[in-house]
Amino acid sequence: MIRHMGTQRRSHNTLSHQIVGTPKPPKPDAGASFAFGGAGEEVFLLHYLYLLHDTHRITMSFSTKPTGYIKTALSDLQGAWGNLREEVVEHFGFPDSDKLLFHIDEAMSWESVRNLQYMKSAWLLVHNIAAQSEAPESIREWVEKVRIDLEQAIVAVQEGEAE
Repeated sequence: MIRHMGTQRRSHNTLSHQIVGTPKPPKPDAGASFAFGGAGEEVFLLHYLYLLHDTHRITMSFSTKPTGYIKTALSDLQGAWGNLREEVVEHFGFPDSDKLLFHIDEAMSWESVRNLQYMKSAWLLVHNIAAQSEAPESIREWVEKVRIDLEQAIVAVQEGEAE
């Protein structure tokens, strides 16, 4: 069993490993070998890592979860696209319904989600196809709902609520 110990030194931090049960930790200036059960067999060699906090820094950043507002805006947008898709599938068979479905799927792709301006272009295509074809009124209503939710998500990004 290995126990990790962090010790503060005057000029640097030391991260050392100590085998539980050894009488004293090894010296920090050299590697140390340990043997088990009198057989004299070396099990592993420990090395020490010195982090000089005055001259070298190791930085680790963590992504934060989106704020509640942008989570809601993106969730609403995803839901609106999903509902629009379901509506097209339900009424499938009208002229250009296959093109409409294709472009809805394209708008819901990972590329579009990562780039809302790309999604806006995809929405415009969906809107034009729905307007020029004989799409049922319910599909046109969902296209409008997607536009509203897309605008809200774009505003959230512009206000710094998301990257």
